[in-house]
Amino acid sequence: AARGAGLEAASLSDHDTLAGVPEFLAAAKSAGLVAWPAVEIDCFDALSGYRSELLAYFPRGEYAATDALLAGVRAERRRMMAALFDRASAFFNAPGMSFSAYEEAELAARPAGKASIKPEDMRYGKTDLFRALKASGALGAHVDYREFKKAYLKTGLLGPAGFPKPSVQEACAAVLKDGGFLSLPHVGHCFEDDPKRMKKEKARFDALIERFMGFGLSYLEIYAYGGKHEEALNGLVWIQAQAMGLGLSYGSDDHGPEAKKARIGSFYGDFEGFPV
Repeated sequence: AARGAGLEAASLSDHDTLAGVPEFLAAAKSAGLVAWPAVEIDCFDALSGYRSELLAYFPRGEYAATDALLAGVRAERRRMMAALFDRASAFFNAPGMSFSAYEEAELAARPAGKASIKPEDMRYGKTDLFRALKASGALGAHVDYREFKKAYLKTGLLGPAGFPKPSVQEACAAVLKDGGFLSLPHVGHCFEDDPKRMKKEKARFDALIERFMGFGLSYLEIYAYGGKHEEALNGLVWIQAQAMGLGLSYGSDDHGPEAKKARIGSFYGDFEGFPV
């Protein structure tokens, strides 16, 4: 898709796992693309109230410290997800639904001949439980994920559903140890994707970026927000980056051919490259 769109460079930034990086780099090389290892890290910052993600890029090709940090996160998520599946199976009276069966099916869905992915490489989230319940017939076809999350997870009906996350400071330290570079993605989400609010809360915007720069942030992301405010939001992010001496990265938020957000061919930008 990237080659067909005429892109020169691309990165794969899965959530909390780098397991797909070797396969992606090989595919990029065969397509004549420049590519770097990357990952999107779910994290939080208690002082600023930030609970979202950071993007990490590794142009040197080394990411051992970051991988080790995320391995612990994934292991705990996997343990919690198995327990969540058990509680949901009992709650919805769906005895045929189990986490082990779901995981086996996910791994078996890998194309033949591709690199093997181990169970501990997988990063699970609440959408996995939603997909499993849909497949089992426990949830009607009309129920969407937001409705499910609001009714069953936020209310605590299925028990604890808060997954562990490293702090922004911990994530940044691991990435910098690997010689990586950090970008703050879709920062407009911090302002409900509202450019008027972003302007009104400029002081908070400044304080957030300054705090993260103290942890090693180097880039802000120009992002495929979609909708009528995309240009305005990205314009404000561009201005912020220029004012604070930050570079720009570009995110299509493409979740693959089965997702509604498949924009790799329609959203990209002129990346200036990483410092030598």
